[in-house]
Amino acid sequence: MQNNTHNNKRLAGAKFILCDDCGNQLACGVTNQKGEVVFDCLPFGKYIVKEIEAPCGFEKSNNCATVCIDGKNSNQTVEFANRRLTGSIKVISTGTDCCKSDSNCGSGGRASDGGRDSERDQRGNNERQQGNSNRNQNSCSCSSCQSGDPDW
Repeated sequence: MQNNTHNNKRLAGAKFILCDDCGNQLACGVTNQKGEVVFDCLPFGKYIVKEIEAPCGFEKSNNCATVCIDGKNSNQTVEFANRRLTGSIKVISTGTDCCKSDSNCGSGGRASDGGRDSERDQRGNNERQQGNSNRNQNSCSCSSCQSGDPDW
């Protein structure tokens, strides 16, 4: 299984579940740096693959893929596409002269906030580092996984 964005860049860190044709969860996995997760050693039958969590900054796919493993089709590849999440910032200018008492105003036009910017910047860096280390793990931490083995 491969996980892609709209521009075909493969994504690491997407979580998927594998279910039987009755909807019972059999396994879960996380895409690796190549954007792939493999569910192997499966007996012949019908399976459902569903994304349960997208990588940070992307929207989870709501699609499911039904795959039939049989004597003719023993190796199947399915692809899921994730759309990048975007947002916007609206800036409203007022007539207030906020820079009169701000010594930072002359250096790039950035108004001071009493040091809160540096605290937010550090907190954001820590959260990004934590998120990156979590996404680099290739084993699934789903509470409903039947095995702690990442190759299950």
